[in-house]
Formats: sequence, structure tokens, C-alpha cells
Amino acid sequence: MSKLERVKIDSRGRIVLPQHFREFLGLTENDSAYATLDEENHRLLISPAAEKGLVNIELFFGDEPGALAKVAAVLAKLKVDLVSTESHSILRGRQAVWRIIAKDDRPPADLKRQLEKNGLHVQSIRRL
Repeated sequence: MSKLERVKIDSRGRIVLPQHFREFLGLTENDSAYATLDEENHRLLISPAAEKGLVNIELFFGDEPGALAKVAAVLAKLKVDLVSTESHSILRGRQAVWRIIAKDDRPPADLKRQLEKNGLHVQSIRRL
């Protein structure tokens, strides 16, 4: 069940999360969290960032039936451990994007090379 609470944004753009939200998410002072902008629904999502060794990957691929499954098969073959993902069509029937947060200890450049070697178009990959 969702909970809604009004929060204020200060002059520096900061938002204070209500105490019961922080407690529920297990967030304490100096912890890290991920903010995800859901552009389609005009909302901001906050998630705890407890795991280490995470990378942010953005892949482009053809937008046709089964394309996402093919990309997922490559990621599985390379043992990329998906933590959070979001995908959608950019140009319906032509191009799609998959944004991924994954647990992977390889250097980003090595992972990018392996993904591209397997036919994927990597827009960006960076350590979080």
C-alpha cells in the first residue's frame, strides 16, 4: 500500500524524507539512496542503495516482439545480476531502451566490451 505525505523542497533543492519513510526503508544518516525519475508518470521514486559494486547500464535495441528477451538472454549469459530495470519504446516499432542497475564487479569498460561483443548497443555504463 502506498503512503502519501507532503514534503517541502528547500532553496537548495533538498527534500527531507519523513522519519517514518526513512525508518521503513532502513535509511540512516549518511546512507545512500537512488532517486529514479519516472518521466512517464511524473513522479520521483526513492530506493535504498545498500548494495556495493553496482553499475548503471543503458542499452538501445530494436523495438520488436521478443527483443527484450534476447537482450536479457545475453545479460544472463554474461552473469549480469539485475537489481532494478526499466525499459520502454523510444520510437515505436524501431528503437527501445533498457536502463539497468546491476551488481557486477567487472570494470565498466570490460563489461561494455563484453556486451558489445555479444551484439548489444551500450549507450552508457557507469559505476554507482
